[in-house]
Amino acid sequence: MSKAISKLDPDRFGLSSFADLIAPRDPLIGEVPGVFEAFREGLLQSLLPMTPYECVIAENLVAIEWELFQHRNIRNRLISLSAETAMQKAIIDEYVQLHNLALEEAYDEHIKNGGTDDDWEDPFEFDRDAAVTEVSRICDQALSADLADRQAAHEEILQMGINPNDTLKSGYFNPNFLEEDKLRPHEDAILALEKRRRDVKRDFDLLQMSRPIDGEVVDG
Repeated sequence: MSKAISKLDPDRFGLSSFADLIAPRDPLIGEVPGVFEAFREGLLQSLLPMTPYECVIAENLVAIEWELFQHRNIRNRLISLSAETAMQKAIIDEYVQLHNLALEEAYDEHIKNGGTDDDWEDPFEFDRDAAVTEVSRICDQALSADLADRQAAHEEILQMGINPNDTLKSGYFNPNFLEEDKLRPHEDAILALEKRRRDVKRDFDLLQMSRPIDGEVVDG
């Protein structure tokens, strides 16, 4: 008996497409148009459902994976925002320190030339607006889609004596996030979704193992 597997025709079940089994998904504001569709198509091509029920379970897996993707993305964005804030503060602090060192040098030169404390005046002020503009440039470059830009920003930050890993740690362990519980809902959702994914994928694998096999009887 032949046991060659063939993809089942939806017409056999009175369907124009197995997708008719699933209610259409409404788009969400904020999603990049077409990303979910490409995500779904890629996973379905990998899962290769061949029966109506396999299609239902496969669509369930797609929904779980997409929700996982969204929660991880939001979680990472929160961490990145916290790390970026810490980075901005570290760079501003570095500029302030450089400014103070320049003032000290100017003061020493003033005293060396016969000046006194009474006639000392700061020769320049800290330009916070310029510093903020420069910080924005560095952070934008550090978040660039271009790898070379990110590497250049990373090197520039290191040359300032700032360890980017320290700011990333502050993103993960930001006390404000812990107090306001911003990350916890996403952490809990990720754990729950990963468990659901394992359970549904196990059911899908068992379903595929017991799928009906098309074949034809041949003379022995």
